[in-house]
Amino acid sequence: MKDFSANNVRWKCGLLLLLALVMLYFGTRMAGLWGPVKASSRYSPEFVMAFGWLTVVISTQLGLASAFRCWNTQNYIGIGPDGILHRGWSTVTIPWSEFHEISRRTFRKHRVIMLHLIDRKRFPRRGWMGWAMWLPFYPLGHTIELNLGGTDQNFDAAMSAIKFFASDKQVVVRD
Repeated sequence: MKDFSANNVRWKCGLLLLLALVMLYFGTRMAGLWGPVKASSRYSPEFVMAFGWLTVVISTQLGLASAFRCWNTQNYIGIGPDGILHRGWSTVTIPWSEFHEISRRTFRKHRVIMLHLIDRKRFPRRGWMGWAMWLPFYPLGHTIELNLGGTDQNFDAAMSAIKFFASDKQVVVRD
């Protein structure tokens, strides 16, 4: 089997960027940057404003990540006999020996591959989101989320490449 390669597709990343801008617009409206926050029969103005600021923070992060991916023409995800390269995480290939389990997770019909690292400190996340790994409440712990959204490949092709290349390694692959 040939090495698996997933590259960013600019129009898909552009759609993610557009979604982030729409979220940013509504977040700024709820935060009160376009005028006073309107009272709701269900939520207090303070809650709406706090939720608006949270939406602004999340949509800004999504927008920056999408913008960077739009201009990145390198191989975004690579799977081969040496290991897995995920440029959103690291600039080096993570060898198969560093994973103790690979599983799948589904979020509302969107499937992602979860790469469970033995020691996350050996391969820290790079970039402006790398700080999240060191928070004590980081929700994914030693796990890398391999999301193929915005690329030219699909989940099934990536999972079959992982099964093929990890078959002779000591990695548990749960499908």
